[in-house]
Amino acid sequence: MDWNSRRITAILENALLEDRATRDATSYACVEPGQRATATVLAKQDCVLAGVGVIPAILDVFAALDGAVISHYEVTSHPEIFDGVRLHKGQSVAVIRHNARVVLSCERVILNFL
Repeated sequence: MDWNSRRITAILENALLEDRATRDATSYACVEPGQRATATVLAKQDCVLAGVGVIPAILDVFAALDGAVISHYEVTSHPEIFDGVRLHKGQSVAVIRHNARVVLSCERVILNFL
């Protein structure tokens, strides 16, 4: 899948705008601008993983929409975790290290796409 295609970018832009991710008042009011965070994305139920590449794509699109994101993210997962793998409920899909405000602002959209 080409996560950088114009069509995928437009879908992700619409999802972030619909969720008002760039206007997450709670995150901006409660979290320091430079605060870093680590988030672990977990499987909500037994499943076959599809779309793990959407995580960095969402973070890239958010940065373009927000315009104020200056830090870079790191998304890592175990080498045995990739699209098509069976996962069990609670199993780690990926770990995101990034600005805390961005992680909190994007979490719902990321989870809805996985």
